[in-house]
Amino acid sequence: MMKKYIIFLLIFAISGCGTKIYNENLPQQNQKYLGATAKCDDNEINKKLETKISELLKKEKIPATNDLSINCNLLKFDEGNRAVRYLIGFGAGAATSSTNIRLYNKNQNIVGEFDINATMGMGGFGGDAEEVLDFTAQEVINRLKAKNFI
Repeated sequence: MMKKYIIFLLIFAISGCGTKIYNENLPQQNQKYLGATAKCDDNEINKKLETKISELLKKEKIPATNDLSINCNLLKFDEGNRAVRYLIGFGAGAATSSTNIRLYNKNQNIVGEFDINATMGMGGFGGDAEEVLDFTAQEVINRLKAKNFI
């Protein structure tokens, strides 16, 4: 009986999340940019995303310079239903976001663009809907590293 309970708790604790990249116009770079900064639109939820991207850049030891500007615009943010995520999970009550990312060099020329859809379908006690911003920020960094921008 205890073994079944532990397995249930482990499954419950795993966060059902995912991201999808689409409309990608992000060419492979021959040389990395020396630094980068994030700049998102001027509303509360966009500023939270900007902060999360900036924290990840700092964690990756990427200097805050104007060599590469990561401009983000959260097109959609739906908190979903935490109670449904908690009680049912597996995608029911999912929190979702859709974000447009545009990259500019220091001359303000666009050097890349892509969109990210993020979903959080379950998590401990339903999870915090703003975790989709964590997924989005991490995916931005992952894409920039994969294409040799940073």
